[in-house]
Amino acid sequence: MKIISEIEIWRSARVTLAHFGNGARAQAQTRAEECESRADIDGWVKWLRIAAAIIELESGLRRENASAAATA
Repeated sequence: MKIISEIEIWRSARVTLAHFGNGARAQAQTRAEECESRADIDGWVKWLRIAAAIIELESGLRRENASAAATA
């Protein structure tokens, strides 16, 4: 099993979010499912971790936007 560093996961999550916007989470989940269907466990785990990081990034962006709106 290839170990993917946290830095690589977060970098991939940011790139995926920048590229796919609101569809980033769905894209990561689709990639995870594709890996699972090929029995690529390393890829499956990687894309699940990326999807989880995207959820955290999205959550942080929502909090930042809400704070900015409240102070405007």
